[in-house]
Amino acid sequence: MRVWDPISGKEIGALDGHNGYVRRVHSSPDGKFIVSSGLDGTTRFWNRETFKEERQLLATRHEGIGPSVVSPDGKWLITGSRGTVLPDPGIITIWDLATFKERTTIEPTHKVSSLAVSSDSRLLAMGGGLNKQMGEVKIFDLATGKEVAAFQDHREWVEAISFSPDGRWLVSGSGYSGDAGEVRVWGMKTLRGKGE
Repeated sequence: MRVWDPISGKEIGALDGHNGYVRRVHSSPDGKFIVSSGLDGTTRFWNRETFKEERQLLATRHEGIGPSVVSPDGKWLITGSRGTVLPDPGIITIWDLATFKERTTIEPTHKVSSLAVSSDSRLLAMGGGLNKQMGEVKIFDLATGKEVAAFQDHREWVEAISFSPDGRWLVSGSGYSGDAGEVRVWGMKTLRGKGE
């Protein structure tokens, strides 16, 4: 991974350590770390000033980490791994960032392609699918890990998912083969209905 100064356009640092493709890179809410997750099954925390690795978490299952997200309140890191073959769809792991220990896991029935956390850090949304012809959105209570809603209207894997800043809406995007891509918007007040 490389870090660039957005004003000058010059490279100011490099982060080297993953032994496989890096799938996600984001900043911790407190700004202290650059957080990266990859197909080597690790999530790594890099010092924002020195660009040195300070901590590493190893996924429970080693198919590699696809999506990952830090909750807005900075308490939780959520990672998702896709199983390589069915019936193993992968796993969602919730890590406590105060202790850097695994708090709990969620085992969805579908492959995990994307993750998002609501702005109040209460809900976790997962996008994925059973196969490339059938996509699904699931919503979990982040405190308990229990599923609270599921939507199966996408025609392909859900590759991108995001809550609106006010928490009223969830937006999901799917498309695998390139000819059936779509974006759907879900109302979070009722947790019901079809996305449009």
